[in-house]
Amino acid sequence: MSQPGTPNKSFRARTNSTQDGVAESSFKRKGLILAIFLILAASLLNALLGERGFLGLAKSRSGEFELQMEVLALREENQRLSKKIEGLRVASAAIERRAREVLGMIRPGELVLTVRGPD
Repeated sequence: MSQPGTPNKSFRARTNSTQDGVAESSFKRKGLILAIFLILAASLLNALLGERGFLGLAKSRSGEFELQMEVLALREENQRLSKKIEGLRVASAAIERRAREVLGMIRPGELVLTVRGPD
């Protein structure tokens, strides 16, 4: 047996195994915290730099603005061309009317009737 003031071998063995368990538990906790930190850091980087992250959103907004400006320019060109077409239609009708009245021109298949007065 051991002396009254000294711990026995079985107590020392339990103490060492308890300390090992605490150290192992602390190591596992640190590993878990590190894993969580790495996952959060990767998620944050993806949110900032990823294709669907902050920079991707900024690129999309820039592209959207460029497309809106292109649509606006195309609408203006469309209006300009529509006015030009309408002007040409009116002008060609006016030219045709003038050619018929002044020059006596006719289309193929038309008949011209000339009414003469009593001379």
